[in-house]
Amino acid sequence: KAIFAADSFDEWFEKRGQSFFFDSFTIVCEADNHVLFSFIDFHCDLYRISCIADLIGKNVLYRYCHLLFVYLLMSLPTIFGDAFSRLRQRLLDGVPEALIMVGQAAGRSLITPEKVAINWKESATPDNNGFIATGEKIISVSPDAYFSKLSVDRIVSKLKAEGLPVEKSFSAGAFVCNYLFYRCMDFLTKKGINIPSGFVHIPCIPEQIGPGEDRPAVEAEVSARVLSRIIDLALEENR
Repeated sequence: KAIFAADSFDEWFEKRGQSFFFDSFTIVCEADNHVLFSFIDFHCDLYRISCIADLIGKNVLYRYCHLLFVYLLMSLPTIFGDAFSRLRQRLLDGVPEALIMVGQAAGRSLITPEKVAINWKESATPDNNGFIATGEKIISVSPDAYFSKLSVDRIVSKLKAEGLPVEKSFSAGAFVCNYLFYRCMDFLTKKGINIPSGFVHIPCIPEQIGPGEDRPAVEAEVSARVLSRIIDLALEENR
């Protein structure tokens, strides 16, 4: 059994391209060695660990690592246009076994795999580049909607049976999350790329809720565990 430890989040990215098979996987708080969560027989790799770590916070240690699959992870800007163009380039560089996009939906109390992406963008608030979508089709000559390429009903049913806080959603909104979801479904369909792919919204974490705010929140490690299981179930479909 190989043991790896990293003093910072960035150290793991220096190991890009390496994959590991986990007999057990533990994330430990760097400050006080408090175990945030631990899994046995946890199948993933550095990209997937980094995704989970980003949900929890960057000051973590990873231990007990010892190849299953290379998992594509990238952070995307909350900007119409840029979000998809960056992901498109990565998909052109190489198609992953599955594509799961994740965004945050403030106000939701459950992790919600999205059932459908609509061909519409509209927002009351600007994206991170200051652009406000006033209401128009995302792609004028494309279909009005695409269904997720994930088996959303199956995933939600299975995770509910495991006692996890999930529910399917029929609306990814009309902001950047839905935009990215729709553009990806359109791209994959037109390219004839048939991989499990879709979008999942996660709630706020408790640390994002200010004093006196009455908004639901879910602990980061719970969202991370649900996302991990969604990855497992999505990959099952492609093997």
